[in-house]
Amino acid sequence: MLLMWTFAAAWAGTVKLQSPAPLTYRVDGEVTSRLTTEAVLQLADGGHRLEALDAFGRVVASTDIILRPGEPLWFACENHRFVQREVSSRAVGDRPPISDVQYQWLEHRIIRKRNEEKKLKRLAEVVNRSWFEMRHVDKLLAAFPSLEGRVQAARMLAPRTIDPEKTRAIESHFPPGDFRDRALGAFAFYQRDVPEDDE
Repeated sequence: MLLMWTFAAAWAGTVKLQSPAPLTYRVDGEVTSRLTTEAVLQLADGGHRLEALDAFGRVVASTDIILRPGEPLWFACENHRFVQREVSSRAVGDRPPISDVQYQWLEHRIIRKRNEEKKLKRLAEVVNRSWFEMRHVDKLLAAFPSLEGRVQAARMLAPRTIDPEKTRAIESHFPPGDFRDRALGAFAFYQRDVPEDDE
């Protein structure tokens, strides 16, 4: 998690990682997530070295990536290499959202933190464990007092939201302009083509 907070002021992109077996991911020499089949990293603009390690700490795949504003990346680690996936082909599937009990626990853990950086750190620690509906995102964003904090929270939640098309639910958290554009833009990366009636 150290890398995430080092770059907190300059977050610009999302990297989604998937693998059939649990792997540890390392970016620029720093471990960002341990032994997981799916991870979502928030990184700064520019070049990074991405590595996947097995349970014994051996590097099984590596690649150089370049992150640009508004251009998140999605990779699957297969057969000892990173394979880039097309963003438009992302399928949510039938993943159930977080249960009410689990959500209430998470909301309580975040709300009780007084410092916004600690709120963001707590969210980052648990966000990859569950899937969320936009109604959950709406409530969680209310726990962050600053607009920048809400943008960062939205960027963390976007890859784990099963109905990212419903961004109208969170528009009221941001005034028109840069903050709103950045927050809603994070969800645009994961949106599928759905009829307007479904929104």
